[in-house]
Amino acid sequence: MLTSISITKLFNLYTYNLDLHTEDSNVCFITGPNGYGKTSLLNILNYIYSGDWEKLTRIPFEKVSLTFSDDARFSITQERKYLQEIESDERSSETVSLTIDFQLTSSDLYSFEWTNVAESNIVPDKNIELFFESHPVYYIRDGRLYSPDRIPTITRCVKDMRGFLNNSSLAETPQFKEKVEVFKKIISTSDFADKTLQIDARYGFRFILNNEDKTILSPESLSSGEQHLTVMAFELLFMAPDDSLVLIDEPEISFHMLWQVDFLKNLDLILAVRKLQCIVATHSPQIFNMKWKLSVDLFTQAGLNH
Repeated sequence: MLTSISITKLFNLYTYNLDLHTEDSNVCFITGPNGYGKTSLLNILNYIYSGDWEKLTRIPFEKVSLTFSDDARFSITQERKYLQEIESDERSSETVSLTIDFQLTSSDLYSFEWTNVAESNIVPDKNIELFFESHPVYYIRDGRLYSPDRIPTITRCVKDMRGFLNNSSLAETPQFKEKVEVFKKIISTSDFADKTLQIDARYGFRFILNNEDKTILSPESLSSGEQHLTVMAFELLFMAPDDSLVLIDEPEISFHMLWQVDFLKNLDLILAVRKLQCIVATHSPQIFNMKWKLSVDLFTQAGLNH
């Protein structure tokens, strides 16, 4: 489990030290106004865990350090060399270098360097790759309703559920049945407007209008808030890998206040059947029911830097 994040000079401005092990909980909420780096922190974690060093060079910082509950430590130092434009106050980045240090135990230290000048790169140490393969990441972004090719995410969820239900070796396991029951409970207690959830191997899942004709709705016809809630619940229950770090950006999007207040309760239901760690970036304290001990605030820490 990731226990802390330290970042120095994010955007050449902000230094943060974030303790993620709040109240012995597997969830931590990152708060703060726009522009203080909530999403950038999620992106940095995603790039580190997935080994996307090139995208990591696009975010300016001085150093990022991660500590884990198994005493592993990981740090990245970034050095940016700029090319000054002639007769201009603008400058463009010429090279960005990363120095990566990974300490698995007190005696095992692995290092390598990476730069955005591709021909100078070396293959990362296998121990680092193996470590993050055993510590997967899953990112639920703020633009979660559509895939990059603009296919509604909920359409993919319906297809995936149909595949799961038609896989008898999976669908008959107690663990899968337990996840399905939690999914049903979250949807039913959220009181979708005059709609009832149905789950079956023939169609995955669908919604029926509570009218005289019992009209079958296409999943894409749900409201944006209903789709957000359904997609997040589905991905947390069925798609995030076991033992993964789940990053959730702005879960409150399109949520009525009552759904915001219910978010932590629903997340607790999910974490009762899934072994996950969640880091949630949010503007809404209602998302964590004003339980400030579950949160770290970037604005407060930024103020301490000045």
